Amino acid sequence: MSKQPIYKIYSRRRLRLGFLNSNDSPRFNRFKKKAKKMLPFSICMVIGLVVCYVIWNSVNPIFETLCRDEAKVIATKVTNEETSKVMEKYSYDTFFTIERDAEREYTNDFSKCFKS
Repeated sequence: MSKQPIYKIYSRRRLRLGFLNSNDSPRFNRFKKKAKKMLPFSICMVIGLVVCYVIWNSVNPIFETLCRDEAKVIATKVTNEETSKVMEKYSYDTFFTIERDAEREYTNDFSKCFKS
């Protein structure tokens, strides 16, 4: 048998992407198995994140309203307590008096309130 030269009809460098060379390579088969396992997991994660986002957006305004109302209640309590502490020193008559003049009309005397 004589060796005949093998002629190349068309030659070029092939692009080698590692595990994507051929369908028969063991690396490609492992990649396909991992991809099949990861797809349901990825879908479940995306669905879970979307559900969490929707629930957060629906519940967040409720919590903001509750916090705002609770802050108003606390501010009212503090204001009332401080007012009570200040008013212990004074009586109602020191701030406001109602007097009647000669025609039996009411006159208000605010002069005691604004004394320095």
